[in-house]
Order: sequence, then C-alpha cells, then structure tokens
Amino acid sequence: MSLYDGDSIEVAYTIAKTKETKKEKFKIPKVSKEEKDATKNSTIKDRLIVMNGETSFIRKADPAHMGVAATSLLPQDFAGGFMEDPANWNIVGNEEVAGVQTVVIEGTLDEYYSSKYNGGNFKLNVDPNTGILLQMEVRDKAGELKRSLKTSSIKINGTLDESSFVIE
Repeated sequence: MSLYDGDSIEVAYTIAKTKETKKEKFKIPKVSKEEKDATKNSTIKDRLIVMNGETSFIRKADPAHMGVAATSLLPQDFAGGFMEDPANWNIVGNEEVAGVQTVVIEGTLDEYYSSKYNGGNFKLNVDPNTGILLQMEVRDKAGELKRSLKTSSIKINGTLDESSFVIE
C-alpha cells in the first residue's frame, strides 16, 4: 500500500520471510509545469518516437504518483503498445463494465507484446469520456485468458468525503 501526500509517498510492505510489516516514507519531487505541458493535448501518435531502430513513446507525467492505479486510470502503456499499429485493432462495439458504457477495442498483439503477455489477442473496454481502462483481456490463440484487469466498481465525478484523506 502507498499513500502520496503531495510531497512524499509512504509505502507499507510486508517482508515475506519474517511477515514483518514496514513503512517507509520517500520524498518525491513534484512534476514541473514544463513536464506536464510537454505532453499536454498530445495523442499517443504525437508521442511515438524511434530510438535505435525501436519504436517507443514519450509517457505523460504522473503528478499524482498513481503507481499501479495508472494501469487503469492513465493507460498510456496499453494505448502506445497494443494500439501502435492501427491495422492491428478495431473498435467493435460497446459493453457495460462496472456500470459504465465502454467502447470495446479488439486487436492482435505484435511480436513483442505477444511474447510479454503470452497471448495473441487483446480486448480493451475504455470509458470514452475519461479514457479510463475498465477492463483488459489478453488471450492466446486457443482463447485461454492469459492476463486480465477488471474494474468491479467505479464512481466517476462523484462527491468525496474529505475526512477519508486525513493522515493520522
């Protein structure tokens, strides 16, 4: 578990061997305005680059230090990797996931991602209003599920009880 207070991130973890829980706090530098502005209003296509013959992309800054939550909330790795070649994917319809009407994108993984995820095809369910990835599936050629992410509950633009964020 980790908690970012805008200045530092507190990380709690359990040491497997001793089952002891530890907490550590690390000072995190703020994301500068220049870093935020560098990719503001850009598309994945705008941020694709070729370095040493390999295609890569410039990632957006993560000022909230979302960690693994960025997989769903800022899914630029899936967008840049899975969807780099428009010939390999299609928008195939809509489905409801966690009460949200999503756009369904299905496609074929390239050689790198096929090896990385041990699969050949992918399906992404994305909220078209926010870009949040609510569900992801990677399947092998036999249709067996190899990797997945599924949001079971989400509230977008709801109200928050600010007392939940008080650090004691």
